[in-house]
Amino acid sequence: MPRLSDGLAELPFDSCADEAVAQGEVELGAYALVVWTTGEDADPAEVLDPAQQKALAAYLGNGGRVLLSGAQIAQAFATSTSDADLSFVSQTLRVGLVADDAATQSTGKGKGPFASLAPLSFRAKGLAEVEAADVLEAKGGASACLYYAGSSKSAAGICSDDGHLVVLGFPLESLNTAADRAALIGAVVATL
Repeated sequence: MPRLSDGLAELPFDSCADEAVAQGEVELGAYALVVWTTGEDADPAEVLDPAQQKALAAYLGNGGRVLLSGAQIAQAFATSTSDADLSFVSQTLRVGLVADDAATQSTGKGKGPFASLAPLSFRAKGLAEVEAADVLEAKGGASACLYYAGSSKSAAGICSDDGHLVVLGFPLESLNTAADRAALIGAVVATL
């Protein structure tokens, strides 16, 4: 079974449940980089509840750096009727939803540090397949930095222009190999 830590072999890291952040048990400001994975959760309250949104917004507002990945992040917030949710996704995360199914399970070309990445498959062997990866839209202050296979328009990754945030439309932990996770994390670290 692939582990997220496979991609962090040379980087020291801590991990915690997202509830620990929401409950104030873990202070994001103590970290230079936060990697937050949401898997395939599709409910805004499961993806990032209001307390988690507040913690991430404060962390980013204070110059923190975040890699956020998940197959349903943009889709979950696109269906929300909460003004706070809609503001968070468009202004803090700087993403929108183009489509809730990329119709592929691999990445293609990228820009900047992502340009040298080989195609990455996010159908991890031995795990459930990612059923519907989000196709992302860059909002103000961000641009597409990674695309899905076969397209130069279907964004798989959005990078903030200030170099503090990368949002992926698929779960980082679903990448097939440790080498793929390490390559992607290396590109993210070079970006952030």
